[in-house]
Amino acid sequence: MRRLAGRSATLRADTCSQASLIQKVHMDTPGPANPSSHTDATTASAPRTGYAWYVVIILMLAAVVSLVDRLLVGLLVDPIRRDLQISDFQISLLQGLAFSLFFCLAGLPIGRLVDRSHRRNIVAIGISFWSLMTAAAGLAQTYWQLFLTRAGVGVGEAALGPAAYSIISDYFPKSRLPLALGVFALGTALGSGVAFVIGGAVGGIAARGDVAVPVLGVVHGWQLAFILVGLPGLLMAALTLTIREPARRNTIAGGSAVPISAVVDFLRERRRLALCFVVGISMAFTVSYALLAWVATFFIRVHGMAVGQVGTLLGAIILSMSTLGIFGGGWLASLFLRRGQRDATLRTAMWTMAAAIPFLIAAPLLSTPELSMLAYAPAILLSSVFISLGTSTIQLVTPNEMRGQVSALGLMLTTVVGSVLGPSLVAACTDYLFADEKMVGVSLALVCGIVAPISAATLACSLKPLRTAAEQAERWAAPDERA
Repeated sequence: MRRLAGRSATLRADTCSQASLIQKVHMDTPGPANPSSHTDATTASAPRTGYAWYVVIILMLAAVVSLVDRLLVGLLVDPIRRDLQISDFQISLLQGLAFSLFFCLAGLPIGRLVDRSHRRNIVAIGISFWSLMTAAAGLAQTYWQLFLTRAGVGVGEAALGPAAYSIISDYFPKSRLPLALGVFALGTALGSGVAFVIGGAVGGIAARGDVAVPVLGVVHGWQLAFILVGLPGLLMAALTLTIREPARRNTIAGGSAVPISAVVDFLRERRRLALCFVVGISMAFTVSYALLAWVATFFIRVHGMAVGQVGTLLGAIILSMSTLGIFGGGWLASLFLRRGQRDATLRTAMWTMAAAIPFLIAAPLLSTPELSMLAYAPAILLSSVFISLGTSTIQLVTPNEMRGQVSALGLMLTTVVGSVLGPSLVAACTDYLFADEKMVGVSLALVCGIVAPISAATLACSLKPLRTAAEQAERWAAPDERA
């Protein structure tokens, strides 16, 4: 009886806390500031399923373009190092810090705009900007010029995630959201695979040295690669304009913009979940970015494989295994959610990351390139499952008016940390711990062998607070959102 009474008291306290938050939102909100309620918005409470999936596919293709532009550096490491006379560590800053610092600085203001403004237009502007900055990298003559163009790519790509998550969340009910976001996250897998395939193709050009280009004159092969990859992104920006802005659903303030103080209060009340989520997902991203940044270089340096061969083989593995992992993870989480398991998203991510650990350690230590490739297949499959599940978790426990800001903060503290630590930790081990560029495989095994268990352990600690937060979120959800 005491336990039951305590449980009831806890539920009453949670209800009062949620009521207080909603009251604060209404008192502090100056009035409707939501362009999504304009006449061009979709007014139906439940958009047609077919069109909803069309929106997901378009946004997924945008994610493909973003990953190709972001990861191209990883297959051009040696030509860039040679022409700009820089170290592995400086290359890692191009792959991590240059992108992530400005992704971080732009993310929160853009997330605020996502919660107040026309989300489709934000996506289109972001794609245009990062595509132009990718092409501009082809004009860079110095290391710092290249650094600034990569920073510009980070600013542009900061627009896609928060806006896309918010749009998709308004097109699907809760029980189908992990699957929908899983399909969107397939852009990560497809983009990673395509980046390696394209990088392998243009890597052959880069390896041959300088190339004569009309108007531009003679440029390095890696510069031409950036130009060829960047400019087609403008077509993708135009395609996103075919998306209709959906009506905002699952709100606590009638669709009005909420003050930042309300977002801070919301996160403070869920601080244990927030802390475990950030540590667990950021460590998972550290593993992913370490692999994406250095696995190709490992096969080139240690096993003497050609750039084109590495790009084709790794591209095929990443394309197939990441696709299976991301889609399969979203499908499993949706299945478990329908069965009433409120912690399904992070529980699935926890178990698959734990299962990936032996493969992550063994793959770069095996004696032949064939064995390493075979071991990397399950490593990539299992370690990519979390990608859609982290974002799904944010959407499931966050009110509509806060999703852009909370998503941007989540991306800043997970993707950014991972994209900085992953490439840099491996490079630091190679340059300073081993002082031998051919030890890059051992560096990969060491970093992944430490970071992946940390990820799995902290995700395990997030399960109980996630169940509590999901239960609270169900109280403000509309009936169709509870389905």
